Amino acid sequence: TIPKEQYDLFYDRIHELSLDNMRTSTFCYKNIQKLSLSNADVDYQQLDLSKVEVLTVQISNWTLEMLIEFIHRLMPMLSHLIITSSVSWKISPPQANQLSLANIRTLDLSQY
Repeated sequence: TIPKEQYDLFYDRIHELSLDNMRTSTFCYKNIQKLSLSNADVDYQQLDLSKVEVLTVQISNWTLEMLIEFIHRLMPMLSHLIITSSVSWKISPPQANQLSLANIRTLDLSQY
């Protein structure tokens, strides 16, 4: 094994991450800029997603409302959103006026 300082330094250098079948993470990634998600069962507490600029979503059991809330809560720097799965577009009326993706500059809906 390597010393903790080297271990932390190594994971600080990871800028692109793809999460699919991982339910929990033992690593604390801090500088992720490009993230691909294909599984909703990820321990997001271990990930600092505040620097993510590009997000690819391949999770079909999420609604648009869940996705927007996820982005607002964890990804203030997100500017490019790619949705490659069939996301439910249903939004409850009280939430519709409160949900915004103003920081998104590029929206890729290749599924449609």
